[in-house]
Amino acid sequence: MAISGLAMTGSVATAGEVGALGCTATGADKDATAYNKAFTTTVNIRSGRSTNCVSLGVGYTSHTVDIHCTSTYNGEDWTYLRNVNTGVKGWVKTSLLDWPNHRLVMC
Repeated sequence: MAISGLAMTGSVATAGEVGALGCTATGADKDATAYNKAFTTTVNIRSGRSTNCVSLGVGYTSHTVDIHCTSTYNGEDWTYLRNVNTGVKGWVKTSLLDWPNHRLVMC
């Protein structure tokens, strides 16, 4: 049940959170490589590291991204990035990035 923008689960939640997922988290720009990475498919760029977090925008295979850093949550790697084409910043599952010869720069 949501009340005034608060997500309610079994515990007390704060604005912008889905349980303990923290759907307002950001990642520092720690990856200094060029903007040559792209999406493998059409993806949702999310406010946090979960498909339960809201979509802030969409990334298409024709778009390039500026990778900031990667974080593991619930056994899955998520990457915080900026879509160079749209300017939207957010989280995408790392497995959805066309990222040959990648190195993970942890948040």
